[in-house]
Amino acid sequence: MPQSLVKPISSHEELEEFSRLREEPAWLLEQRSSALQSFLQGAAPDRAAHLWRYSDPAQFEPVGPLSGDGAGLVSEAKRAAAVPAAPKLNEEARAKGVVLLSLAAAAAHLEYGPLVQQHLGALIGAEFGRFEALNQALWRHGLFLLVPKGVRLEKELTLDFSSARSEACRLLAFVSERAELTLVEKHHDAKAPAPGTPGGDGAAEARTGDGAARGNDAAHQLYGVSEIFAGAASRLTHLLVQTMNEGTIAHLTQRIRLAKDAHALSAILSLGAKSMKLDTGTLLAGEGSEVETIGLLYGRGRQAFDHHTVHHHSAPHTNSNLDFKAVVSGRARSAYTGNITIEKEAPFSSAYQQNNNLLLNEKARAESIPELEIKIDEVQCSHGATVGQVDPDELFYLMSRGIPEKEAIREIVRGFLEAILQRVPEHLQDPLRQELDSRLQEI
Repeated sequence: MPQSLVKPISSHEELEEFSRLREEPAWLLEQRSSALQSFLQGAAPDRAAHLWRYSDPAQFEPVGPLSGDGAGLVSEAKRAAAVPAAPKLNEEARAKGVVLLSLAAAAAHLEYGPLVQQHLGALIGAEFGRFEALNQALWRHGLFLLVPKGVRLEKELTLDFSSARSEACRLLAFVSERAELTLVEKHHDAKAPAPGTPGGDGAAEARTGDGAARGNDAAHQLYGVSEIFAGAASRLTHLLVQTMNEGTIAHLTQRIRLAKDAHALSAILSLGAKSMKLDTGTLLAGEGSEVETIGLLYGRGRQAFDHHTVHHHSAPHTNSNLDFKAVVSGRARSAYTGNITIEKEAPFSSAYQQNNNLLLNEKARAESIPELEIKIDEVQCSHGATVGQVDPDELFYLMSRGIPEKEAIREIVRGFLEAILQRVPEHLQDPLRQELDSRLQEI
């Protein structure tokens, strides 16, 4: 491995000191060390592999210290303190017994430690891939969320993962039996805090990040992993919102595991970053479980997006539905790969996948690759995909009503994406529309 790639990565000795300063249990250090070994000894992904055809893996290799200013993990741990302060919860969640801790604190907790040990890395471990191994070895900002059995939260819970430097962050969440939760997971770049303001912390309910100042054009790398376990008959709405600045290189991996009769709405909203690769999926492991996945992407300039979704059916009478829409302008590009796997153990299941792509000019690019792996006959499974430019008849119709061309294009884009926005919880729709409108003004 080139020396330049080894230097930013902590040695095993530094990793031990980092873990000791954070008062982590021995099993967690062992997990980190094993993952670090996998990363350091592993090879970069093969560019010819089908999930890397549209993204050069070299751009995701770490080029600077993670979570530090060049001094490494140990000095960073000393600066940030051994055990991070517990994030904040809203009043309703606290009253109903929801638990939200730093992942390091949860791992060392007498009650929650065994749960973390059993499940951390169970869905996304070091063997998952090179950059997942990097995350498992060097995550610094982590959150542990537990919604107790039967608890129903009316207000959404927002976890705000913001960072001003290259970072590895991790989420481990449990939605217990018959619990209901709307979880908003935000990934964006931290802004410089006001002078004298520690950490630059704002109004978000749970924020990670070090609040260091950085310019709008400063580039950094993000490696994020989210593992969510949804218990029997639970109801989960999960929004992954990514609005990082357009100098950021981001690699995110997420999995949701559904138990018997669990239902999930998984929403992907990708707007930022210079280059983003997202591998997200749902494991329908319990009989009668269901998931609806919706996605929205808006790319501009030279942004590059590479999204891979997975619906893995391994129990009978499971259902999945996916609708992913992408809009690309300028020289932006989008690659979408959607995998549906239905195992022999999942008869009488159904799955549908739809991917539509709207190109706003001739230099924008979009690819759509459906993958179906059906191992049993007693199922219903289908897919559809489109890639095209703005319909000239629609544009002519709007312009014939006196609407200027650019505004007519904006209206067509809004209409194209509205079907996704309307399936997001109602009180969260307007902020997302405003975020999109700020980009549409560039048309």
